[in-house]
Amino acid sequence: MAVLGVDVGGTKLLMLAGEPGNPRSRKVATGPDFTPAQLKQALAAFIQDLGEPVERIGIALPGLVIGDHELRLSDVLPALQGLKADDLASLAGRVRLINDVRAALHHETAAEPNVDTAVVMIGTGIGAAIQQGGRVLEGSRGWAGELGSIPLATDDGPRTLDQLASGASLLARAGVDAATLNARLAAGDPVTQALVHQAGHCLGLGIATLVNLLNPQRIVLGGGTLHYPGYLQAALDAAQRHSLEDLWNACSITRSGNPEQMAALGAQRFAAR
Repeated sequence: MAVLGVDVGGTKLLMLAGEPGNPRSRKVATGPDFTPAQLKQALAAFIQDLGEPVERIGIALPGLVIGDHELRLSDVLPALQGLKADDLASLAGRVRLINDVRAALHHETAAEPNVDTAVVMIGTGIGAAIQQGGRVLEGSRGWAGELGSIPLATDDGPRTLDQLASGASLLARAGVDAATLNARLAAGDPVTQALVHQAGHCLGLGIATLVNLLNPQRIVLGGGTLHYPGYLQAALDAAQRHSLEDLWNACSITRSGNPEQMAALGAQRFAAR
């Protein structure tokens, strides 16, 4: 019987089944108006095409997840707020929900469960998940890791890291879609380059906060916003500049080796537990 891993993002839904090295997968477009009914329909169609019973489904979602059964809050996918695992119970023997960055953490720490690790995802929004001493740092309600909500001082007053460094905020400030932004960067447009550099700089302040506060051994970065030329380097430069030297030197920072599937693979692993 199959175990499904699902990553519901701000722009696309990724579903996969099978072994991590060679999974069967499918993508479906999402967006802020993506509903529970649309999610269930997409999952049902994928399961039907698999041609085998599904024992478990793990679903990674952006936002605050209660236990493994309800999406309480999601500014990325507001139409999915209130989604419960029971709403999808007819699709498999068991359905479990998990925050998307925490799912990515499950994937990234599977081979090294005792390494203090932080995963930071930078897509439509920004989130983090942290493992210390072999345990996931959950917080009193299980919602630790909302890195995108930390406030930063600006000339216009406090703004959240999401408002300053996320993919959605970058596109909003540029007033274009991702393809046009990439085209402008490729053409060397100085205004666009400056926007990307400033967003990356702000992400670096968030990374430095993690380094200085938690002293992790490694930080793994993922998410589509990292693909914009200049963004990652600006982030790393700012993070190093604003981190304590000894803490910075004790921490490795890398991009995920499988950024497209890390959350879905982690959700699959979470479901199989």
